[in-house]
Amino acid sequence: MPTEVACFFSHYSLWKRIAQNTTPALVLEDDAIISDQLPALINQVKHLKNIDHLCLETRLRKKLLGRSIPVSGGIELAPLYQDRTGAAAYILWPEGARLLVERCTRKGAAIADALISSEYRLRSWQAVPALVVQSDVAGAYGLQTPLKTHSYIQAHDSRFNYRINGIRSLSFKLRRIQGQLKLAIRWIRKMPQSRRQLVGIDKTRFESGEFCAPKLQKT
Repeated sequence: MPTEVACFFSHYSLWKRIAQNTTPALVLEDDAIISDQLPALINQVKHLKNIDHLCLETRLRKKLLGRSIPVSGGIELAPLYQDRTGAAAYILWPEGARLLVERCTRKGAAIADALISSEYRLRSWQAVPALVVQSDVAGAYGLQTPLKTHSYIQAHDSRFNYRINGIRSLSFKLRRIQGQLKLAIRWIRKMPQSRRQLVGIDKTRFESGEFCAPKLQKT
């Protein structure tokens, strides 16, 4: 779908740049609403080792998390064993970027958040509470935003416009089944050491309603 492909390539271009560096970088989509705790967290985590990817957002779906550890200011980090949606805000380390670029080289383009969440070689973590909310779900978290959002993906990428038939349709369905089986196996393997939970936010730290700013785009 054109909109999803364009979004993927914007992430992919950043992954390639991060992969060539030695320090992690913060990736934000343009409608991300950020907590005032984000700059402090960046300073706390940018020197961490044994981590490839830190998810900063929450998006109305439960995540599979391991036992969290405190960082500072009431923020904790938890191993992120399975996510389903959301690529609006994350910190990516060079090794993680190289894994994502290598996966794209082998398997081609995909929806950015689906690609990240299905790359199980990533050592992924989650900020708890989340420090970023995308504007299209801000209202569900009790946040006000002056930005009126409209999903171009939903508007233009309908099944009618992109219907596939025959062998291509069968191939697509088989890939979907394979993906769901892989997801189920992941959940079964990680459930003994994890829990499914909704990641909340500290609403008081979002009262400024600040959107992503250029000064926060890199650590």
